[in-house]
Amino acid sequence: MRVFQRVLKIGAVIFCALGALFVLGGAAGAALTFAHHGSHAYPLLLWQGDAWMASLVFLIAGLVLLIVGIATLLCIHAKRKKAVRLHADGICYPAEITNAWDNPFISMNFRPAYIVECIYEDNSGAKHTVKSGSLWPDRGWAKGDPINAKVWMLPDNPKIYEVEVTFGGEKKEDASGGG
Repeated sequence: MRVFQRVLKIGAVIFCALGALFVLGGAAGAALTFAHHGSHAYPLLLWQGDAWMASLVFLIAGLVLLIVGIATLLCIHAKRKKAVRLHADGICYPAEITNAWDNPFISMNFRPAYIVECIYEDNSGAKHTVKSGSLWPDRGWAKGDPINAKVWMLPDNPKIYEVEVTFGGEKKEDASGGG
């Protein structure tokens, strides 16, 4: 698993935990407010009760954090499942790298991610151009060092692919390429 995916997974788990705490805190605050004022004071709480509003804010913020965390974990799981399926059912083709550039939108520890474009030839002789997702090579790698690539593709759907890149002997897998 790439470092970025680990960081993303940890962040998603933290979002889920904070969301759950906020939801529980908001629900407990609402329950205490209603217990203190009684259910007959419900119309008054809408206009005069600060505690009720704070509970509502915590409840809504917790739900948003929880939904974002769960959605992120589901996306990570779907990408990993796709990579496993490609390695189990896919065909591997050697690829020739035609271009590599920095991804200016994503960086980690002040290091930019790289995107690699490569060409591979399938069994019928047709050439296809594909791009990798964001890749983070080891700190020892510098631009100009050798890069080797393989493309994993599903035989029934060539739009689902994965670019496997080796930066100077270090293997980096990208599960985000393709549809």
